[in-house]
Amino acid sequence: MKTGVLILLACLAAHPADGLTSAESKLGSNSWMTRREGFVEVMNLPEERRTGGMKAALVRALERENALAAGAATLGEDFSTYYSGLIEAVAAMKDPAAANALLGALGTGRMAADGLAAIGEAAVEPALAMLESTGSRRTKRDLCKLLRRLEAPAAGLSRHARSRIGEALGACDRQLNP
Repeated sequence: MKTGVLILLACLAAHPADGLTSAESKLGSNSWMTRREGFVEVMNLPEERRTGGMKAALVRALERENALAAGAATLGEDFSTYYSGLIEAVAAMKDPAAANALLGALGTGRMAADGLAAIGEAAVEPALAMLESTGSRRTKRDLCKLLRRLEAPAAGLSRHARSRIGEALGACDRQLNP
């Protein structure tokens, strides 16, 4: 009986009544510094102990940091280090649910593009939608690079996806190289 009680207490400590772990709760904070603490907690866990909720919280945190980074004139070294680590972690998940978050980080370097390429076909429609809606020449250029990468035979996309990409790349060439 004592063993059962101990197991129950351990489960309750690991899974609070609200269903969120401490790390997930921190990742949902309004403060990027608290979100960074949650990120560190998740990354210190072995991969097999990271729950789906934790991974979803990482994706949501990346979406928030993308918005913060887009609106900031300058970012400090602490934020930049955390942000790049978060992008790397979300990219490594290879989760189609992370496509929009990674698209939001596309202009930050190669990690986001690598994650989107690893997602493959599930990244195509969100990338095409972003390409159509953005007015930023730099973002269009970054998206066109990604689409060229996805169009390559090694990406293993369906004929339909490659066709959609081909059409978009034609438009890219006309817009970016008039």
